[in-house]
Amino acid sequence: MGPLVNVLSWSLSRQQAFNECRRQYYWQYYGSWGGWDDSAPPEARQAYRLKQIVNLDMWAGDILHTVVEGEVKRLRSGYRPKPVPLRERTRALLNEQWKQSVEQRWRDNAKHNRNLFEHYYGLPVSDARRMEIRDKLFACLEHFCSLPLLDHLMTTDPAAWLAIEHLDTFLADGVPVYVKMDCAVRLNGKVTIIDWKSGKESERDRDQVACYGLYAMQKWRSGLESVGAVLVYLHTPEVVETTIAPETALAMQEKIVTGIHAMRQCLVNPAANEARRDDFPMTDQKNRCRRCNFHEMCYGPGPIVEHE
Repeated sequence: MGPLVNVLSWSLSRQQAFNECRRQYYWQYYGSWGGWDDSAPPEARQAYRLKQIVNLDMWAGDILHTVVEGEVKRLRSGYRPKPVPLRERTRALLNEQWKQSVEQRWRDNAKHNRNLFEHYYGLPVSDARRMEIRDKLFACLEHFCSLPLLDHLMTTDPAAWLAIEHLDTFLADGVPVYVKMDCAVRLNGKVTIIDWKSGKESERDRDQVACYGLYAMQKWRSGLESVGAVLVYLHTPEVVETTIAPETALAMQEKIVTGIHAMRQCLVNPAANEARRDDFPMTDQKNRCRRCNFHEMCYGPGPIVEHE
């Protein structure tokens, strides 16, 4: 295997970072590159460590997806998930990863040890907040176990399964576009993409579904009329079934291409995907800095404070 190459790509999260703060975008996708190597420059290693940080809500979402992914895979063997074992597994993950963060095990391996934003930047987390996260996850898993959708998945032909927590790309303007599908199966002759949500419904969800449609058209040669999405908001709980109109997919394609062009224009060498930090200014909306993983890169170590 040859050396890793940093190539320009697009994703919803990448576009969000680009829109919110160009400097944050730089650290996330360029300044941290190679920072996993002990021989990398100190600044790259520091940025790479900060890139792995997640806040409490993101952490809860990650754990939910980890637990649900395992259960969806077991569904194919005819095993229907039960709440009690899922709660115990979730409790163990919460405790272990909390301990990883408190003990700062990420100093030895930033990629595989949890580093919570609140711990790193010295923000207090009350016992009540920890219980709130635990109880929300337990409720989500209770609702997951009671979904009628699971009965359909259990009886689905194994050959009809297309993806489980699958990270892949399709091309737009010659650039890879990343999508990660929680679950995709063929149900009743239609490609059905299932997305488990721990939070509330948002505008981003519609863009995500449109990206899934573009992916299905390229990778599975599926017409949009034969592609649907099921968004499962596990905390509510609410199940939203949706289709993808051609005009929605076209608008998403244009949005992606526009974003790619804007990202390219910031590069000092677009052909080599080379970036220079000073070409990516900090946001003037300083309230955003208080929740940015890379706060330390811009303001130095220490607790997060208000910035004018």
